[in-house]
Amino acid sequence: MHETFTVREGELTVLRDGRRSIVGAGARVEIEPAVWHDWFNEGRVDTIVRVEVTPGERFAHMIETLFGLARDGHVNERGMPHPLQLALVATEFSDVIVFRKPPPVVQRLLFGAMAAIARRRGYRATYPALSRTTLAPRYPAPTRPDTD
Repeated sequence: MHETFTVREGELTVLRDGRRSIVGAGARVEIEPAVWHDWFNEGRVDTIVRVEVTPGERFAHMIETLFGLARDGHVNERGMPHPLQLALVATEFSDVIVFRKPPPVVQRLLFGAMAAIARRRGYRATYPALSRTTLAPRYPAPTRPDTD
């Protein structure tokens, strides 16, 4: 996915490949696909940022799910859903979001086991009542053209 952040008000802290930068109002940051990044407001005033994600269907569905869980009170004081819920979301949207830690192989094993428990306990990766988006298909991995 390609992401663009345009800061309208305040400041946005952006971590990109281990480098930290502060982006002020009026500035724009572009993140190319497959570049590790994080962004947040660590200032004392509210920040308004326009975020564009292309292609964005699956990202929007993930965000709608997480924000819907928060709106309905299914998150802790830090805004995080229950670990079993998070494991399902991370598994379902692994093509959209990649956590930096633990290592990917540990994530696959841990989240896979947790997701199975979560499903048995009635959790779901997505909830139609929380989202206006129908589940968009995963994008297939790029294939190499035939060289014959």
